[in-house]
Amino acid sequence: MQAWCRESIPVESHTDGSSLREREPQPEWAFVETANLIVIDQRRLGGTHVVRLYQRIKRAKNHQKAAMAVAATLQRLRSGC
Repeated sequence: MQAWCRESIPVESHTDGSSLREREPQPEWAFVETANLIVIDQRRLGGTHVVRLYQRIKRAKNHQKAAMAVAATLQRLRSGC
């Protein structure tokens, strides 16, 4: 995600004063379900950007990481970033 587009969770700290890492929020449930539907229909959807993204990441990593990347992409496209 681009730094100017990211909505990150604020840094929290432990009782000893050390801070936890800042992390990005998980894509919402609807985006994850949409990504799974795209995976199921990838033959029909052909060479669309999200199908190519899924296939490229799945080759390098695995299905779960690829589906989450598609969900995050859909979420960014929806938010207009």
